[in-house]
Amino acid sequence: MPYANPIARLRAVAALLLLALAPGCGAFPRVEPASTCRLPEPGTAGWREVRTSAFALRLPPGYRDTGPSGIDSEVAGWAAADHQRLEYDYGLYSGPYSGSAVDTEVEQCTVQVNGASVELATFRRPGEGLRVHAHWSRARPVVLGRDTLPTSLMIYGRARDEAGRRELLAIISTVRVER
Repeated sequence: MPYANPIARLRAVAALLLLALAPGCGAFPRVEPASTCRLPEPGTAGWREVRTSAFALRLPPGYRDTGPSGIDSEVAGWAAADHQRLEYDYGLYSGPYSGSAVDTEVEQCTVQVNGASVELATFRRPGEGLRVHAHWSRARPVVLGRDTLPTSLMIYGRARDEAGRRELLAIISTVRVER
């Protein structure tokens, strides 16, 4: 019996754990995945500018307007031939990414987009592919009578693959919120 002594057995197990968990020393070196929670520098040559009542952005060729669909806020979007979609919701109830139990590969961070602080989330949703969700918590307020109401802007989209998601993130990096 090589480890009849329980203290010797405990020391051997502890030594193996330290080797396995020490960075760069274990059998499985730690590899950091490439972060999807950052915005790429877009090459926007040939992209067209689109203006809404609350913001402007640039879209690559091939995106078409999908029209408005909101009731209590401004909602519309754009679609590309490869089933990529980008939509927005500007209003009183537009919120940040709240997650779903089925979402995987979730990455959340705060990024700067043209001087504005933006909550960004990237994730995968079964049956819907790769997703992006960006939230500007302080968009241009709405004036109703004597009241000035705070609003926010949510831009979200889906793509089939990583290249499509990078394109959606590049589009988000061009957003300029009107103040």
